[in-house]
Amino acid sequence: MTALPPRNDYAAGYDDTMLEYLTLHTAERCAGFFTPHLRPGMSLLDAGCGPGSITIGLAPLIAPGHLAAIDVSEEEVEKTRRALEATGFGDADVQVADVRELPFEDASFDAVFSQAVLDYLADPLPAVRELYRVLKPGGVIGMRSLNNDYAIVGPPNELVEESIAIFRRATELAGGNVRRGRLLGHFFKQVGFEQIFTRPTYLRADTSGLAWGEAIGFRPAEQIGA
Repeated sequence: MTALPPRNDYAAGYDDTMLEYLTLHTAERCAGFFTPHLRPGMSLLDAGCGPGSITIGLAPLIAPGHLAAIDVSEEEVEKTRRALEATGFGDADVQVADVRELPFEDASFDAVFSQAVLDYLADPLPAVRELYRVLKPGGVIGMRSLNNDYAIVGPPNELVEESIAIFRRATELAGGNVRRGRLLGHFFKQVGFEQIFTRPTYLRADTSGLAWGEAIGFRPAEQIGA
């Protein structure tokens, strides 16, 4: 596998504010659209696990199945490792890897989950193709990405609105795009997923609501006799 790209290739960055924000993400808040598709004994990849705050919620749903998690940040991978060990899932395969060049064989997983990874890549399609590649025929993917165009601020607050606009511009200057939540179904279709289901959602904070796009897709099952 080629060397990983420099960390500034991830447009969101790794400052303390971003890292603290990532810990607010949990399976209950962020993966409820995906978890009904999980069963005990499945193999699951969390692609872009961050600090593992979602991963630890997914782990019990597939136990005693095989769990893998990857992130491009060594620090975040170590946090995920510690979080899984603390919750009894220390045998999970957690490693530093690039979602665009996954260190797994073809058709390795029954399910794949990924949140807010495509948002911060200059070109999202290589990542979606890799996630398709490592899914087994008939496997399911759940993906969640921001759609910043539909953020809600209420009551009106100029500072919050300005901060959202600055975040959007800064991400775009770094090569990302926080409007990709509306394009997940399009990306899925381009790489070969079928039975694609998409929906918009909001995650409310004190004075604002972040808009997200959520998508489920299935890799086609192998044709009999093919």
